[in-house]
Amino acid sequence: MAYEIDIPSFRERLRHVINELGVTDQEFAAVGNVSKSTLSGYFSSERQPKAESLALWVAHYGIDANWLLLGEGEMKRGSEELSEFERTDPIAQRMRYAVRLMKEHGGSPEDIRTAITLALKGPEA
Repeated sequence: MAYEIDIPSFRERLRHVINELGVTDQEFAAVGNVSKSTLSGYFSSERQPKAESLALWVAHYGIDANWLLLGEGEMKRGSEELSEFERTDPIAQRMRYAVRLMKEHGGSPEDIRTAITLALKGPEA
């Protein structure tokens, strides 16, 4: 069982994907061929982008369109392509979940590596 992050609204998923990708609003808007103010409008109202912008973001960043539009599946396309071990091993699942949470809360790559290394060493470390 994969851990999923429940982000209920489109605008929350859009904000989450920009943060997760580590790009600025300006960069993300440019890829979608919209202005930064138009992108800001998606966060402050129920407005949604045109299909062209969605297609550009999906293609450029590898975002899963079902996740972005409906909140179904994983944020990135191909993230479901895990080995049998990664799909079934509870420790591997928890590690992926921990990494995802640390990224979400601003953990640096070095902090994430350190945390995973310590977790793998166990309580004796």
